[in-house]
Amino acid sequence: MKILTVLISILFAVFCGFAQESNQKFDYSVTGNATQDSNVKKVCVEYEIVGEKLVDCANVSENRFSLIGKTIQPTSAIISTDNAKIKPLKIFLGNTSFVFNITDKITFVEKPSIQNEFEELIVIDDIRPNYFELYGKLGEKNDVRGLAKLSDLFDTLKQADLRIAYIYFKNNPRSLLSVYAFERFAVFQSDYSLIDDDFRQLPDWIKISASGKYIAQKIKGAKAVALKNPAPVFSQVSIDGSRITLENFRGKYVFLDFWASWCVPCRKENPNLAKSYEKYKSRNFEIVSVSIDEDQKAWQNASRQDKINWINLLDAKGKPEEIAVKYGVQSVPANFLIDPDGIIIGKNLKIEELEKLLAQILK
Repeated sequence: MKILTVLISILFAVFCGFAQESNQKFDYSVTGNATQDSNVKKVCVEYEIVGEKLVDCANVSENRFSLIGKTIQPTSAIISTDNAKIKPLKIFLGNTSFVFNITDKITFVEKPSIQNEFEELIVIDDIRPNYFELYGKLGEKNDVRGLAKLSDLFDTLKQADLRIAYIYFKNNPRSLLSVYAFERFAVFQSDYSLIDDDFRQLPDWIKISASGKYIAQKIKGAKAVALKNPAPVFSQVSIDGSRITLENFRGKYVFLDFWASWCVPCRKENPNLAKSYEKYKSRNFEIVSVSIDEDQKAWQNASRQDKINWINLLDAKGKPEEIAVKYGVQSVPANFLIDPDGIIIGKNLKIEELEKLLAQILK
């Protein structure tokens, strides 16, 4: 009987472990008070998992609100209200319970200990928006020295973010926060193939999460786009509504350029790309721009402002046809030069390097 009991216990543990890794849901609860003078009628929790944006909301009744939900994986989120004057807060969802008090701001009454660890991971996030705003202002003034100093600062912040995230998932592989830490670590990589060894050492529950599978796809894509490899084929709809595939350009040199409306370095290079396009477009050369914007209007406005008159695509994040995944692209700017036979002959070229190559091959 004792042996049978042990066997049953082992089978039950194996079953529970399998269920946890294959179909687990992560609970969270957000409750609290909203004072009368806060003018808050609704409290919402917003989060995004692999391109899918989700929102859960609760109405305030008798100054109280209660929101209980589930996520498919642990994730970062924002708690906000319908009062635009009240600043949202970043929270971590994943078997976590929060109690808040809302007046003219949202404050914690009770929070799980993992929230403190989460806040340590995102400590640099509040600095970064100021960086982008300042980068834009310095760019408008063409302040070369100021831009150089700011780039050095950004690199320092980036390395700090990488270090914080790396140390966390290495030291806490079983923590629910580790999937988010690894996601942050991956985001700052210019070449996803470089994180393959770290990814292989992650626990299975992270690998089979939505983010884990997405990162695995990007690692696969990054490995596929080494120099001298065939360029991955793609099919996407352009800004004018026509269907574009890589095969459309067989027999031409193609400069595949990944960018975004919010990417200052990308926007700064678009006028230079325009000059290259005018110079070589009649000489067996084509540019295909691929924006990773999530806001379609921002993409359209930036395209119009930068006078992009070549092939211009908006990528579909989280979809099977996503070009960035096939090419292992996470950060922008990023680019690939593809020869008439569909072979990659250049990667992440600066405009000067591109011009030099084109001058050699398009004589």
